[in-house]
Amino acid sequence: MRLKGKPSWFTLLFVGVLALSLSAPLAVLLGAGQGFLGAVSTMSLGMTLAALLVYTRDTHSISAVTQRQWQRANLIPVTYEIRDKIVDGKPRTMFHLVNPSSLCVRVKVKCCFMVEGKAVYDRPDFSGLDTWYIFPGQQVQGWFAVEALVASAGLNLPQAVARQAVVEREKFVTMSLQLFLRDELDNRRDLPVRNMFYDFEKNCWIPLLTQRDDWVLE
Repeated sequence: MRLKGKPSWFTLLFVGVLALSLSAPLAVLLGAGQGFLGAVSTMSLGMTLAALLVYTRDTHSISAVTQRQWQRANLIPVTYEIRDKIVDGKPRTMFHLVNPSSLCVRVKVKCCFMVEGKAVYDRPDFSGLDTWYIFPGQQVQGWFAVEALVASAGLNLPQAVARQAVVEREKFVTMSLQLFLRDELDNRRDLPVRNMFYDFEKNCWIPLLTQRDDWVLE
């Protein structure tokens, strides 16, 4: 029941059908000249239409609720994985996207690479410009070379390694990763930003945690 605001289209139509179904009996009572059987027939038709309206509305409501529940239970469960490896003696970062759902998914990957606080390396596939397409139950993969990343800041690998040794490593080569997901039903999910830095000694990306990770097992 709607207590405030304008009445819905269903309410207006329902009231109209009831008014039509009741008009014939009233006409008979007021002597408008319509036969008794005609009045009963008109009233029966009106009541049938009203019942059909109620059934249609309830069926639509149940369908909408079912679809919303299904969408919430399957809210684009795409996952990502970052793998660091050495190829020909140089660090390379592999980026995997996995789609376990039954729908096609589009993804925009925005990495926001920075070297000492300055934005670098604006490749379209890792800067949110290109779209990654993932079929149901499949995965896609891309990669970028750390050498190219630091080269866009005017450094080669030996210079980058030497530079990180004398600066705060958590602020030298950084990435702020964010994923924007859309499926074919236009459901949307934007993953929160994940900040990380590259450690040239361990040759891997390390997440910046809200808590210190230098704890010791007792």
